Amino acid sequence: MVFDKVCYQLVDALLLQAASPLFSDITGAADVLMVSEASVLQTFIEAFAEAAESPYGCLLIGGRIVAATERWWGLTAGELTLLSTLLLSLSECSARDVPVYLPHGSPAIPHRLLTFELLRNVTACVICGPSPPLSDLEKEISRFWVPAVETLKSARKTVPRNVPASIEVDSNILGFILVNTLTHRCLNSVSLVREGGRGQGEEPARQEKRRAVLRSFYTMVIGSYFRPAAGEAGQDRGPGELRHEPTDTYIVCSGHKCYAHSSGKYQMFVLFAAKTPTFAMRSVTQKTLNLLVKDKNSPL
Repeated sequence: MVFDKVCYQLVDALLLQAASPLFSDITGAADVLMVSEASVLQTFIEAFAEAAESPYGCLLIGGRIVAATERWWGLTAGELTLLSTLLLSLSECSARDVPVYLPHGSPAIPHRLLTFELLRNVTACVICGPSPPLSDLEKEISRFWVPAVETLKSARKTVPRNVPASIEVDSNILGFILVNTLTHRCLNSVSLVREGGRGQGEEPARQEKRRAVLRSFYTMVIGSYFRPAAGEAGQDRGPGELRHEPTDTYIVCSGHKCYAHSSGKYQMFVLFAAKTPTFAMRSVTQKTLNLLVKDKNSPL
């Protein structure tokens, strides 16, 4: 019965992904969070996974991956995105033990997904076999994670910007999607700047509008101009009618402008304010791409 309930929650989440804060359903890549505490938190999740006798461990904040073990990142793009969607769809719970089938790694035999809510919107999880019992790992939470509480609180403050405040992004950028098509990781934000002269209560609505614009722009560009990442829905599509493979495209509307840039394994989609000079969008996009991928805390 519990398994059925979890399935229903996942199906509901999949049907309502257009309203999700994540972009994994259209990018085929796991949403990640860029935090300055990444290396420290990586140490904590690896130690916790080792205590659980599991090679699969992951730490998420707001549904986005902050740190994960090498084997977790070794899961297929479909498995990564499904697990992230499942974890975001589940109701708040201090600890849970959920059976999961990995479509590629274990389609017939269920594994156990153990999740632990360390703080509000902060979850540690491991994928295990028949052991250890959930109750045994619950007893270890304090020993492993109490020393990390202040670090976790600091990292959580990165949401909803999703990149550290130390990363100075051009003020004309309202949002972006940055995809690494090889590692299947996606960094994104629709809350880089606050628009002046409006109440704070209007911010969620503005974020939702930016998210909708970016989703629409992404789906327009992928398949028509840029090739989808391997494993992404619609990967059989491509810019086949073009004699060359474009690296840049943009649109200009009355309320905003959008620019897309493809460089090697990276695809960058940027939402600009309408006042942004069209000629400047390419250089700003390339500069922002380099800024994000070359930073020492880049999760891509």
